[in-house]
Amino acid sequence: MINILEKFIKQVNARSEENKKSFDLLYEQKCYGVCIGIIRQELDTLQRVNYLIDWESGYQLRHNAFDLVKNSVQLGEWKFLNSKGKMQNVKDYEMLKRGGWEAIAYDFGCGLIHLSNKHLYRDFDPVIRMEKEEKEKIIGYLNFYHGFDKQEINMNDIIEYLPKIYKKIYENIEGLLEEIISINQENKFFS
Repeated sequence: MINILEKFIKQVNARSEENKKSFDLLYEQKCYGVCIGIIRQELDTLQRVNYLIDWESGYQLRHNAFDLVKNSVQLGEWKFLNSKGKMQNVKDYEMLKRGGWEAIAYDFGCGLIHLSNKHLYRDFDPVIRMEKEEKEKIIGYLNFYHGFDKQEINMNDIIEYLPKIYKKIYENIEGLLEEIISINQENKFFS
């Protein structure tokens, strides 16, 4: 019989595998806005998987990780039973690490999930309207993680790096799942 953690991992992998196949097909067809939307979905998975680990308390799972995983698998919802005995949703902004590359990718991706002026990226480069500081952060992250070597950035640069960005997120999810499995083997959190 498959346990709740195994079902959750299967759920994560199913989403990621379908997203990967879709991303590759859409990138080939030059549907870059939708590719960014898929990256945003994959980032959502990364956030949720990362949130299960309580990094501040050391190498352990959050106290509510079992409820979150169980409710994700059984109800399709990311919530837990709080100390007052009520079901509480965990909001995206609560899971998102502020100040890192994840927040920038999340915010940029939201502009292509929700109807916005970013959908006109073929006619007008949305990167041009970004604040200088935000552009510099993107350049820094692309340089650090992917070897980007320019001092300026535009939408075409981002489009060129989409496969590398997607791969990095995908690999991070795989690594975090391995961490969760390892933590669980040590602590038998999920049985």
